[in-house]
Amino acid sequence: LGQLMLSDSGLALSFRAVLQKAVEADIEDVREAALKALFDVVIAHPSIGEEVDVTAEGTATSLFSFLESVLVYDEEAMQSVAAQGWAKLLVAGIRLETSVVSKMCLLLLSPATEASDALRQSLSFFFQFVAGQKVDESHSRVKALRQTIVQAFLPCLRTVRYAPRSSPVSKILPFQLMQFIASLLGEDRPAHDKLGEACVLELNAEMDGNVAKALARFLRSPSLLCSPHLYSRWEDVLKLVAANTEEAVVSKNVKEALLRRGSGEENEEDTEEAEINRVDAAKQFALNRRDEVELAFGTNSRGSAEVERKSTNKRKRAAMEQAITAVTKKMKTMASVEEEEEEEGGEEEGEDEKEEEERGDEIKKP
Repeated sequence: LGQLMLSDSGLALSFRAVLQKAVEADIEDVREAALKALFDVVIAHPSIGEEVDVTAEGTATSLFSFLESVLVYDEEAMQSVAAQGWAKLLVAGIRLETSVVSKMCLLLLSPATEASDALRQSLSFFFQFVAGQKVDESHSRVKALRQTIVQAFLPCLRTVRYAPRSSPVSKILPFQLMQFIASLLGEDRPAHDKLGEACVLELNAEMDGNVAKALARFLRSPSLLCSPHLYSRWEDVLKLVAANTEEAVVSKNVKEALLRRGSGEENEEDTEEAEINRVDAAKQFALNRRDEVELAFGTNSRGSAEVERKSTNKRKRAAMEQAITAVTKKMKTMASVEEEEEEEGGEEEGEDEKEEEERGDEIKKP
């Protein structure tokens, strides 16, 4: 039925309700097959996803809303299929839903999905793909997707902040969430600028608490690649936060962010970290180039270097053994000389004693 609906938009519009009912069936295999077919249908005929149906309860829902609701099902298999389907829709630019991106981020970071390998694998693959894309003028879909991710940042953060303690979402660390969102933006400076602006506005609205601490720390973090001149624009707001917050950590981090970012100066720790990363990258590049040379010319420079190292160590050990042997011989020679001297000294002492005895006898005779 799903393949028939792919070939004809009229059939897709007529029978999509059948597939929706099949998604709610009791047989697991039928449910998964129906859900996959629905995603294929909306990818082939996006307009069908916009069609609104009135349920028996009198609520109007579209097919896209129905597919989004599957992300919060309690079944790992259905969530995995929904995550894969929405990843296709997002990458293709067919449907950029902020609420969907927010749900997918929270699903990946939530402790409740630690044992859900299939779900996390699907989500990780999608987010790694987004983070690895280079943005230029020809990648408008990637830019639009990253803008959607930035728009999903505050809903994610507020969900974590206001989640009840019994909810697994409340265990997500706000700073971890911020770093994760920033990592998805790559080196897209405009997207980072919008993310920084959202952080400043949220910090101004809520100056105290754990989320405020995380926001202030994130503003001075090297993960946030904002343009330095933006901090001069935010200076008044950040100074107001530093003066009115009851959290000493918030005030300290905000002031450091203004000093190091607003003045255009880089943090020394950040510079050192960047230098270390640059050196590590250079070393890795050199290793890769050496491997390429080995493959191209059939040489084994790594093996020859190992042989040379071993031969050098062997020569060092031989020289050390020779030195030890020479010292041992010298010590033995010195010991033998001392013994001879002691023997000669003993003989001389015996002769002296005999001479003294003979002289004593001569004195007694008269």
